[in-house]
Amino acid sequence: MASNKICGEIPKSIKNLRNLVELDLSYNINISGEIPEFIGNLIHLQVLDLSSNEISSQIPKIIGNLIHLQTLDLSYNKISGKIPEFIGNLIHLQSLDLSYNKISGEIPEFIGNLIHLQELDLSGNEISGEIPKIIGNLIHLQSLDLSSNKISGEIPEFIGNLIHLQVLYLSGNEISGEIPKSIGNIIHLQVLCLSSNNISGEIPDAFDKLHSLQNLALSSNRITGKIPRSIGNLCKLNMLDISDNSITGELVDIIESWSKCTENRPDGRRSLQGLTLLYVGYNNLSGTIPQTLSQLSALQGLDLASNSFTGHLTEAHFANLTRLDYLDLSYNSFQRYYRFEALQDEEADRRTFEEVVVWRFRDGLYSLRQSVIEHSSSESPSV
Repeated sequence: MASNKICGEIPKSIKNLRNLVELDLSYNINISGEIPEFIGNLIHLQVLDLSSNEISSQIPKIIGNLIHLQTLDLSYNKISGKIPEFIGNLIHLQSLDLSYNKISGEIPEFIGNLIHLQELDLSGNEISGEIPKIIGNLIHLQSLDLSSNKISGEIPEFIGNLIHLQVLYLSGNEISGEIPKSIGNIIHLQVLCLSSNNISGEIPDAFDKLHSLQNLALSSNRITGKIPRSIGNLCKLNMLDISDNSITGELVDIIESWSKCTENRPDGRRSLQGLTLLYVGYNNLSGTIPQTLSQLSALQGLDLASNSFTGHLTEAHFANLTRLDYLDLSYNSFQRYYRFEALQDEEADRRTFEEVVVWRFRDGLYSLRQSVIEHSSSESPSV
């Protein structure tokens, strides 16, 4: 019954389906009102999905009767109040999604009763307080999303107990302190997003153990120190966003390491496995950009803006970046400028770095031509 444009309240006729195992009323958009009492009579339910509707009020007690539930999805509604205690009775739950509602209060201790939980999504609410220790007992968790709340305190060391975790979103909170070294214990982690918090300290060397990591987002924090060389060994990395911090040092060694990352292809040949997004803008990075940047042939977005990079950029830097769609080199001290030519349908639009520093390439096609304008570092404006 998903995506059927059902309007009004949940139909009362459903109460007669006492042997129902799965009830999916998601994406009807116009279902409103409260969750009715008769839902509690469907005691054989294993899946209850009411997501993406206009359901309001609090989660009713009758949900606690559904002791066989394995999946409960109430996301994208207008549900308010705290997470009720009877949720802790649903001990067979494997997936709990209450995201994007108006739920408040702290993460309750009884969440620790849900020992079979594999997915927990509480994002997009008004949840406050610290991450409770009991979360460390949910050792079967594969995905934990607490982003876009008002969670404070530090990332606890016990996060390293979640050894099966593949996805961890804590972005958009008020989390402070340093990234714990125990993060290195989560060796199956593929996505780590800690952006838009108040995290300080340096990026720990423990990242060298996270060989499955694909997306790493640490932007808009207070992180200092250098990028550890171990980041260059993460050959499955598709996206790195460390922008808007106070990170120092150079990119040379890391880019050199990434350029050596290879993967075996089905035809027996080896090909470069590159980043698609590299965002390091608004830091205190310095040094030159090596020509091996060109070996990151999968790159689609590159942001080096507002750092202290120097040296020359040549056509060799960009020769293989045929998929590049976004480039920002502004507010640095590069010594030469080159003309970018966007390959449009009929008329090529040429602009030097002085004229445009944030560039989107049409259909990923571009060519790079040396401009007749060459400046010394003392004469050139920052770009």
